[in-house]
Amino acid sequence: MTALKCCKLNLMQWRLHPKYLLCLTFLALNLWQLVHGFVPYARAVGGTVSPWILPLLPGHSSSYALTMLAFVLLISDAPFRNAQQRFVIQRTGKRQWVLGQILYLFVLSVVFTLVLFVFSWLVVLPVLEWQTDWGVVIETAGRYPDAYGSMGVFPPITCSLDIMLGCTGMEATLWTVGVQILVCFFLGLLVLVCNLYTNRSVGTALATALVFLSFFVRTASFEAEYFRYLSWISPMSWSDRSLMGFTNMYLPPYSYGVYMPLILCTVLIALVVTTIHRKDVDGSEN
Repeated sequence: MTALKCCKLNLMQWRLHPKYLLCLTFLALNLWQLVHGFVPYARAVGGTVSPWILPLLPGHSSSYALTMLAFVLLISDAPFRNAQQRFVIQRTGKRQWVLGQILYLFVLSVVFTLVLFVFSWLVVLPVLEWQTDWGVVIETAGRYPDAYGSMGVFPPITCSLDIMLGCTGMEATLWTVGVQILVCFFLGLLVLVCNLYTNRSVGTALATALVFLSFFVRTASFEAEYFRYLSWISPMSWSDRSLMGFTNMYLPPYSYGVYMPLILCTVLIALVVTTIHRKDVDGSEN
């Protein structure tokens, strides 16, 4: 209960700190720029768009890396300390305080991922149809991307068949949402641990480097397939289904994208919870 109250204090900062509104605005504009082209494309195809667009975004060139940098901005100052936190630590103790920080990072990861999901289909609302399958428009974009090129209409994003084969759109989206939450949570914990025990800039630098590693894996994979193997050590790539599941190509299985971030998160949580009592935490640190 004490940890929940500490988490709530951080949530209250959303209406006070401008970075949250800034990130929300950026996500809305970025996803509109990425996805809104499905509206004219769907009208050219003569069909409707299913809401399962989110699984396609991580495999689309480099654009998704920019989206994830917005999350890095949100977690860059973890643990979230200010003048008020000094008194919170004094009243609750360091362990309950850090548990509240961990819980907040998980809530932030969930909210961030759900915002991505909602915005990904909200911008195509005029041609949206809820269904469990990928739908005729997304399947056409994946199988015949140039079919309407003579009309000057192309899919706004790359709809990889590697993502679409073997599962429905709903199944792929549920998997992507789950893995995305775990990966975001891992990034948040990594920044928290690094910022607590090293220089504050180290955590943000590492998280940013992991985002750019996924960008490198994605772009380099187009040039040479053996770069795809780097997805084993690129956490941000684990939510990209086009780089997962093809074990015959020595790529990570889908289960790897679930249990690996779980293991990493567990290790980081255990590390910080068992050692926080040795750390001299000043709640007013910046």
